[in-house]
Amino acid sequence: MEVHSNGRVALVTGAASGLGRATVEAFACAGYQVAALDLDESRILDGDGIHSFACDVSDASAVERTVGQAMERFGRIDVAVNCAGVDFTYWLDEMTVEQFDRVIGVNLRGPFLIAKAVWPAMKRQGGGHIVNVASTAAVRAWAGASAYHASKFGLLGLGRGLGVEGRRDGIKVTTVVPGEMRTGSYRQALFGGNREAEFRWFAIGASLPTTISADRAARHIIRATKRRQAEVIFPWTMSLAARAHGVAPGVTARTLEVVNRLMPSADGRGRHIERGAEIEQRLRNPLWDAVTVAGRHAADHLNETPSPTASADAVQPPDPVMSQSEPPSPS
Repeated sequence: MEVHSNGRVALVTGAASGLGRATVEAFACAGYQVAALDLDESRILDGDGIHSFACDVSDASAVERTVGQAMERFGRIDVAVNCAGVDFTYWLDEMTVEQFDRVIGVNLRGPFLIAKAVWPAMKRQGGGHIVNVASTAAVRAWAGASAYHASKFGLLGLGRGLGVEGRRDGIKVTTVVPGEMRTGSYRQALFGGNREAEFRWFAIGASLPTTISADRAARHIIRATKRRQAEVIFPWTMSLAARAHGVAPGVTARTLEVVNRLMPSADGRGRHIERGAEIEQRLRNPLWDAVTVAGRHAADHLNETPSPTASADAVQPPDPVMSQSEPPSPS
């Protein structure tokens, strides 16, 4: 990866895998120095212009400390991209309060804390850009993901509010709403309830030809930063679906009700959690490998295989701790 520095600095969260990893590489290739943040610093991409930092974005003191370290190293932060994200496939009657808080903590509190930490520096340097990566969950809903929806709907509102505040200080805020991405993140996702059925749904959906690559999504983020766009929805099918919901929300809701009936329902076993990689080992056979080949290749490319220390036992109630990488969502 040949890099020619342009003197600008990008900070990226959720940098070890998935879209975060692709975004780190895209900014580095564009000539940025990159402060790459993730829970597991050892899994962050190693390359010219990439500097890794261990950070739990839901921890206010950790964010303040890490952003301070990045400022000491680079002297400025021009772009901050919030890619970190977690999810549980949990129905309301099976989800614990702690699990809900953790999803909100990483997906919504995290971007707020990053914005709050970089805002003073961006004001001093006369401007900057904050990019929040939302999801299809910000514009439409499906069953078993209420916490994830709450976090992504909230992230959309946070971006709009900060965008208004930032005008006086030259700080631009962009919210990116990608469609279904082919990252292989279902391997790191955490499943409760009807675990195998839920895993099959997500893994197959994330391997379809209609999904977009993380590299392409990262290029959209770079382009949105250059164009200083407030909100970006891609691909065009996702943009069309969002507009349809705005024009006819009742019809969209009824359509999604049909889709939700096809999804696995709660089965009363949601107190136990498994990582996708653990479930996948039980399902492996030639047919399964053929159906999910695109997802598995993406997972290998984007470092979406959980580290040996990332046991799902660590996230059993009441104290869930999850990998901060963008989770899959139904298309």
